[in-house]
Amino acid sequence: MLENKTKLLKIKIQRESLLKALRFVQKIVPSNPQLPILSSLLFKLEKGKLLLSSTDLYFGIQSRVATTTNEEVEVAIPGHIFKEMVNSLKSETLEIVLESDRMKMKANGSVVSIPVQNPQDYPEFPEIKKKKIELTRDVMSKIEKFVCFAAGVDQARPILTTLLIKLNKDGLKAVATDGFRLTVLDIPEAKGETDEEILIPSRYFSEVFSIAEQSDVEKVIIYSEEELKQLRFEVGESDVYVRLIEGEYPPYEKIIPENFSVSLVIDGEKFHQELKRAAILAKEASNIITIKSDNTSLENDKNQKATQLIIESKSLSRGSYLGKIPLLTDVSEDIQISFNVNYLLDFLNSCKPGVVEMKFNDSLKPAMFAVDEEDNFKYIVMPFRVNQ
Repeated sequence: MLENKTKLLKIKIQRESLLKALRFVQKIVPSNPQLPILSSLLFKLEKGKLLLSSTDLYFGIQSRVATTTNEEVEVAIPGHIFKEMVNSLKSETLEIVLESDRMKMKANGSVVSIPVQNPQDYPEFPEIKKKKIELTRDVMSKIEKFVCFAAGVDQARPILTTLLIKLNKDGLKAVATDGFRLTVLDIPEAKGETDEEILIPSRYFSEVFSIAEQSDVEKVIIYSEEELKQLRFEVGESDVYVRLIEGEYPPYEKIIPENFSVSLVIDGEKFHQELKRAAILAKEASNIITIKSDNTSLENDKNQKATQLIIESKSLSRGSYLGKIPLLTDVSEDIQISFNVNYLLDFLNSCKPGVVEMKFNDSLKPAMFAVDEEDNFKYIVMPFRVNQ
């Protein structure tokens, strides 16, 4: 806080730079915080920059903005009110005046006055300096696209909500599972000097990637502090703090079949459209749909004969759906298997493949889905037993 009521501190700051920082830090200000102070932002001037901070005790963000002062001061300010006022003041530059118990913002003749609080109750952000992993934005983009969608959301099983990242001299491996489906992505070009393994809550990884994209940052550095059980992501002018989830990741390798007896190749967009229609009538049946290959001839787009894939869903009260898609390759043997359609839609919505290859053994064993654009990607899905 300011030392006395007569002292004033004036700074000027670019409104767009301030809004950019606020977009990051404001998104995690909790609406029903565990502590009242967490509904505020920490406003700290140091070393010629403004440091804005927010946290919900599990996830925290600090973002830096250039200012016109070398003074040092720290206050807590109402988060939502501050952002809304900055957003409403249409001026390239804002003048901010700090008094002992109040902050004033001035622009184009308008003056906003909001109370400030003592920052002593605000949680401290720890020093985390041990470098763990460095990821390029391109690598993060692949992990976000091909892996994160399969992580769990059930907080009763927190280890399944994490993303496993393994780094060594042979490359990077990213893994996610919720217990019913599994994604594995190998990125050979992302090599590490030493063997590193880290568990990152998947939704927080997605937030970090979003900040990296919006900030146009090409590289993210991850630091860890084992004793504090926290990570720090260095993302340009922002630092993101994440509390680690403790536990041992499940032995995912054991559920990946070594070989498959049946392979089906289909157009990804046609498959997506058929599944969306089948999902409408699958809601009353626990979202279960059935797919099966059929050697009955089907006229495809080129007026040639081809085998087909049939997608079915049924509802006792709503009716039934049957869709057909030409297969792009011959089939060695027919297969019939049932899935939760949401597991397939999540995959197609995130990966957006042009061509999908599906591999099976039988109707009760895990199936694998691969895409044409990423050779090192595996998506394993557990089927559902359906009583005929």
